[in-house]
Amino acid sequence: MARLQERSAPALADLAPATPAAPISRFSAFPLPAVEISVLLIRGDSMFATGDIVSARLFYERAAAAGSGQAALRLGESFDPHFLEQAHLRGVRDDLSAAAFWYQRAHELGMDEAKILLGSLRDK
Repeated sequence: MARLQERSAPALADLAPATPAAPISRFSAFPLPAVEISVLLIRGDSMFATGDIVSARLFYERAAAAGSGQAALRLGESFDPHFLEQAHLRGVRDDLSAAAFWYQRAHELGMDEAKILLGSLRDK
């Protein structure tokens, strides 16, 4: 019977990359033409209207990453329990912290309405 040769485990330093990876920002600049941002918003709205909130959020997030305040606002609404209740979307997962995050992002992108919505979350 052949004997298995023992190998020593590689050192942690041997497994690490030679240079550290650059940090990835969720909001790295993904420049898109305005028409493409509009298409993402329309597709997101379409998904939202059919009740496919998960897909809608993906379209909105892509548009928000490209700098769309409107998309960030809609993302905030998609997590806002008060908005979801008014839209009669029962069973959709709400998340106050995600709603606050996206409303804050929308405000940073120039959406004044987001500050009001952010304030209403704090009252809950």
